[in-house]
Amino acid sequence: MEEHNIQPENKAADELISADSNTTTDNGKKKPENKWIRRIKRLIPGAAAIKFAREHWKLTCVIVAIGLGTAYAITKMVYNTATSFEIVRDERIDITPAEIRSIEEIGEWEFLSVNMEELVDTTKKGFFTGTSTLARIYKGTVRIGIDMRECKDGWLTTQGDTLRASLPAIKVLDKNFIDEANTRSFYEDGSWTGNDKERMYQKARRMMLQKGFSAQNRKKAEETAREQLTKFFRSFGYNNVELTFGK
Repeated sequence: MEEHNIQPENKAADELISADSNTTTDNGKKKPENKWIRRIKRLIPGAAAIKFAREHWKLTCVIVAIGLGTAYAITKMVYNTATSFEIVRDERIDITPAEIRSIEEIGEWEFLSVNMEELVDTTKKGFFTGTSTLARIYKGTVRIGIDMRECKDGWLTTQGDTLRASLPAIKVLDKNFIDEANTRSFYEDGSWTGNDKERMYQKARRMMLQKGFSAQNRKKAEETAREQLTKFFRSFGYNNVELTFGK
């Protein structure tokens, strides 16, 4: 049988084999191999690369460190970019015509109530009965706010991050605000008809309305309305809310 001698064709491989033969000590024991060289062998195949790693192991460590640092920086940048997209997510709720109708159906929205008590008196003279006197105490609550059912078409519009609402005027919500059940006579002398008492009732109503629905109370009610409605419309995701009230 013929014997064939197989020679390595790669010079780097020859040098590596030669280098391996020189890694023994004087007593014949093999020198321990550098741990970084062992890792390079796993990462970079080929005898030439291994030889380079053996001869320049410090430079190899620097290259590996730079590569790891670059990979970490790229990973962190990608993560931060994904997080930034999460932050600017649009969370606004589209206000559809059905939503607008549901807001209008809220109806009366009270922002201020004023408890009132008024003493009203009157006198009359009769030819036969002389002077008659009647004094009555009226109580009631003046409720101030807006009626959302009075909103006009197109009262609510949106543009980008801004919501604009044109609202009805501040007004007294209940015209019959006097509590007749708690109305009582303070002093009554003589004879009085139902018409006499109705005139006193209307007088008391005008007096209570003048005090309860004063300019100061209207301003206070509008300030409260602006604060509450701004919070309400911001709940739809609009940061800028512009409100106007009718006159």
